[in-house]
Amino acid sequence: MAVSVATPTRNPNRSRYGQVFAIREFGFIFAAHAVSMLGTVIADISLSILILRRTGSPFLAALSFAVGFLPYIFAGTLLAGIADRFPARTLLVTCNAASTALVALMALPGQPVWALMSLRVAASTIQPVFTSARAASLPEVLDPDRYPLGRSLLRMVNQGAQVLGFAGGGLLLLAMAPRTALWIDAGSFAVSAVLLRYGTSARPSRSRAWTGRISLVRDSLSGLAELWRLPRVRSLMLLWWTAPAFAAVPEGLAAPYAREIGSGSGGAGILMAAAALGTIGGEAAIALLAGPAWRSRAVIPLAGCSLIPLLGFATCPGAGPAALLMSATGAADAYMIGLDQLFVDAVPDRLRGTAFSINLAGIMLTQSIAMSLGGAAAQFIDPHVVIAGSAVLGTGLILLVGRSIRRSSNA
Repeated sequence: MAVSVATPTRNPNRSRYGQVFAIREFGFIFAAHAVSMLGTVIADISLSILILRRTGSPFLAALSFAVGFLPYIFAGTLLAGIADRFPARTLLVTCNAASTALVALMALPGQPVWALMSLRVAASTIQPVFTSARAASLPEVLDPDRYPLGRSLLRMVNQGAQVLGFAGGGLLLLAMAPRTALWIDAGSFAVSAVLLRYGTSARPSRSRAWTGRISLVRDSLSGLAELWRLPRVRSLMLLWWTAPAFAAVPEGLAAPYAREIGSGSGGAGILMAAAALGTIGGEAAIALLAGPAWRSRAVIPLAGCSLIPLLGFATCPGAGPAALLMSATGAADAYMIGLDQLFVDAVPDRLRGTAFSINLAGIMLTQSIAMSLGGAAAQFIDPHVVIAGSAVLGTGLILLVGRSIRRSSNA
């Protein structure tokens, strides 16, 4: 397929989601992501249930979830340079093919728990490489006006897959064995690989090809150092890391809070779903109602206000009002559409893949830390107080980061 690059023009009129799907190549990228994401969410539940049935240990079942996040932190940093060293389509298809094989191995009968955990870590190590490569290649598929909306649509798939997967995954597993669900996930990666191979264009790598003479780890860390020396890139990364981290605190405390107000596990599910649905609604609204220039200007005000609804938890509201507060915070995540554009504009093209990989690692690390600290605090303080307190602290830090972003734009 011939190489095609999006025309770098900016339209003062509002872009719509329909205009994004008018780009045939993005349609394939979207479909590939939707198929693999839904399969992955169902597989996460299946693996946890499989391990619980095998061992009877809730700790090991929970650990099967936790180990999936750890590789994002080290792989997203130490392997960041891969996304710029190899052609995007080749890398994306290879990652999906490897994921197909690893998940298929999980589905084989008789696998010991240690092998299942090891395969889970290996599959999760591939994901940050895949995600950063796709994010870095998207500006080559979509023009500057459509790019933020394309990223928004992929985020909506993430949120929607979580709502559908976690809500319907348990029901699905009543009709099939966990191993069958793992085979479905393996098949979803295979379908994704086919869609990307035949639906996207072949493009050269953005930077020099990696020959092995330069250590990939050293090259990745060198890219990190170069990006960190750019004041605007550094400030935008800090906003990416700060706002989602504090927004993750109430999600991490959803179960303890539901228990505090007597809503049980059903209440926790409502809170989690409300946050995801709020994010989908907020991003859709800002995409429909605001043009590119307004979305960029609204980044700092929206991010600065994003945690304010969580102050309502100070009154320890019931499940319904708490869900509305979570939904409002999720809706304010619409700032991410404008932040996407600011970030891709600030990052040098040759380091785009490295930047997205490091940014993803930072998001996962800061969210893990915030959730852990929130959980530790809730051991001694009521969950509703922890949530409200995190909103105060987070809002202050976001406003400080916002000041640094404004200074960098005037530098």
